[in-house]
Amino acid sequence: LERCLVTGNEANQYAGGTFGGTINNCLITGNVGSYSGGTANSALKNCTVTDNTATHASFGCGGAYQGTAYNSIIYYNNGNTPNVSGNFAGFKYICTTNSYLPASSFAVTNEPSFVNRPGGDYRLVYDSPCIDSGNNAQAAGTPDHDGNPRLQNVTVDMGCYEFDPADAPSIPGAWG
Repeated sequence: LERCLVTGNEANQYAGGTFGGTINNCLITGNVGSYSGGTANSALKNCTVTDNTATHASFGCGGAYQGTAYNSIIYYNNGNTPNVSGNFAGFKYICTTNSYLPASSFAVTNEPSFVNRPGGDYRLVYDSPCIDSGNNAQAAGTPDHDGNPRLQNVTVDMGCYEFDPADAPSIPGAWG
């Protein structure tokens, strides 16, 4: 999948959002699955996986189970394990709450600071810790979810939207 919105899906087992495959610059939100609400065994690059729910009482991973994730935001998911679970070797340059990820994952654990999460706007605000925090090699040549160039500065951002400094408000905090 490329630059897709995956939302409002349900699965009796595994992932409500995506199961397997390569997922680039996609927004995966509002999905429900037993073992994984967002994704399972998928290869994510520059994706935002948020507000998904896993329903399995003892095993459910709300965000991304197994697979790989690069330059992605996996945050605000619900489940026994909220955001990421499985083999962590394939999770690099991600924003998530899982502070037990190895240092080699280059994870950001602070909140991503979305423009308007309750309103469904998952773009980043000007002071988000996810801006310029990715790995350029994992995003080369691909546009963001809106079709804009992936590099607006020196380093790629985490998540499916690249922050454009020209869109920043003139008053700090105006996008909260």
